Amino acid sequence: MSAWYALRCATRQEGAAQARLVALGYETFLPVEVRWSRIRRTKTRASHPLFLGYLFVRCTPTALLAAQRIDGVHHLVGWRDADGERRPVVIPDQAIAEIQAEQPRHDHTQPDRSARRPAIGDKVYINRGLWSGRLAEVLESPVGQRAALVMEGPFGGRISLDLAALEPLQPASSPANFKSATKAE
Repeated sequence: MSAWYALRCATRQEGAAQARLVALGYETFLPVEVRWSRIRRTKTRASHPLFLGYLFVRCTPTALLAAQRIDGVHHLVGWRDADGERRPVVIPDQAIAEIQAEQPRHDHTQPDRSARRPAIGDKVYINRGLWSGRLAEVLESPVGQRAALVMEGPFGGRISLDLAALEPLQPASSPANFKSATKAE
């Protein structure tokens, strides 16, 4: 009967170990968290292992012996019984299911191509950064991941912001908004 087990992997090599196990036909699970990383003055969202150095594998006890010999896997997580024998820790299916339920629904490292980009005239709410909480209007069609805006209010002016910092208010060009979210004024 198959069960879930935890494998201790080389730190930051969890993905490589997972790929090797999957290539051999093992069912694996590598929980990740999505967080912001700064690379060369650019903020990006990246997936990082939730449990650094650990990977879950579902297999039979006999297949488990071969799994711990894979490149990048240090050892099987377990305990020693009274006789000094090393025993693997069986991870309950319910525990794995709960972790899987909390995982991101899609890969946040890739831009969402299904979302409509803001059009000229769209009203937007700035949700982060120096201008957080301000309203603005899109002046030019966005180029890359940035949009040219004019802010409303006494300190209004022309600025350029990352599209991720914008939430739609009232699109001028279509009833559908560009991030599938609405914000009341």
